[in-house]
Amino acid sequence: MKIATGRLRLREPLGVTMIADDFTELPVRLQHTEEFLRVPRHHGDPFDRMLIAQARIEGATIVTHDRAFEAYGIPVIWT
Repeated sequence: MKIATGRLRLREPLGVTMIADDFTELPVRLQHTEEFLRVPRHHGDPFDRMLIAQARIEGATIVTHDRAFEAYGIPVIWT
């Protein structure tokens, strides 16, 4: 979604970037959806709130420059 809206630009195709940077594909599971319903709406973007829910459930780290993620107390690598 970020690439499609022009908010994220990559030098290589997404699949190549994910492999090169050792990212893990994470499908949306029922447990993530249930957590999504508990995530406060500090952030207006539902896609980003789903990422927050997944990070909470999986113990994952988010890579972002969006300071709205600070309110959630999840691990973040700032870009």
